[in-house]
Amino acid sequence: MDYFQDIGEYNFDLIQGVDESHFLSDWRVNGEPFVLQGAEEIRVDFRRDPSYSGEPDLSLTLANGGIRAESNTMYMNFGKNTLKLVPGLYHYDVLVVKAGKRYTYVRGQMVLTGVITR
Repeated sequence: MDYFQDIGEYNFDLIQGVDESHFLSDWRVNGEPFVLQGAEEIRVDFRRDPSYSGEPDLSLTLANGGIRAESNTMYMNFGKNTLKLVPGLYHYDVLVVKAGKRYTYVRGQMVLTGVITR
């Protein structure tokens, strides 16, 4: 059975193709600090479809280098992985699997603007 803990909504803007990192910190479960290190999986899925159906348009994970975790801070790393996305509004959620339990923490929106040329 999944355990659901919603610590809020984090919305942000991102320019397509720009190397940028966003972080979420102070993770807690039942008021106690939740250490992300040692998690079997951390995944952030981004979808244009607000019904969250189907495969994600972009998935950041520990395995693909899109996510880095330190203590109770998670860093999402963006860059070339956004070049194939269509500019616009994306919805996302964060899934953490640790000690066999699934935790869904944060939901939010990312506004992706097109590549800026000079």
